[in-house]
Amino acid sequence: MLLALIVLLGISVGCFLLARSANSLLFKIPLWLVGGCSGAVSLLLFLLAVFFWVQEPPSLSTLAKHFAERRSTLEQIISMSDQDKYFFRIDPTFLDYDYTQGKMDGNAVVGEDAAKMAPARLQAYRSLFAQAQLDQGFQRQLDGDMYFMAGSIGILENGYTTGYLYCRDPGSVASQSSGYELCWSATTDHGSQNNSITPPRQAYSFQKVADHWFVFGEGPG
Repeated sequence: MLLALIVLLGISVGCFLLARSANSLLFKIPLWLVGGCSGAVSLLLFLLAVFFWVQEPPSLSTLAKHFAERRSTLEQIISMSDQDKYFFRIDPTFLDYDYTQGKMDGNAVVGEDAAKMAPARLQAYRSLFAQAQLDQGFQRQLDGDMYFMAGSIGILENGYTTGYLYCRDPGSVASQSSGYELCWSATTDHGSQNNSITPPRQAYSFQKVADHWFVFGEGPG
């Protein structure tokens, strides 16, 4: 899809330059070439629309609709993550490990070997991600809160992500220092608000789907 977009973009740019040349050199462009260029531009616009539609992360309502059927898979991932708790980010394509193992002074207490995961274990995570349709795996906080990321669009802090948020101990003091703000500040079952603890300022939307569970989306505020 991306390669096709690049090719069509090149054709469209070529058509634009040809049209400018025609205006300056006062020669006529064959009708077949005009039609071909128009078709290429139209196809490019159509594919761009399809590309961005496909890239859109699932809506909160869609995630809520499928939560019941995915819950047991999500809980399997939680159980596995509790055994691998210092892997704070597991994506189908990469791992992030806390070398300090939760130490607040930031000093590493383990070496790089600790960040390695057995291939069979990683494949088990990948299989569960596929079952729950989590394109980007999960992010785990020190207190055990976990954000399961179904999809995203955009780059870094300018991106928008949706998924399932698991609050291990809603309202706890631990969540206030190391967890997701929603896990200790939620006073309603659904809504949206700015995140006061994440720079640059982020906004999030949520809907409670079960005890400890929300569908969750976050992006620029």
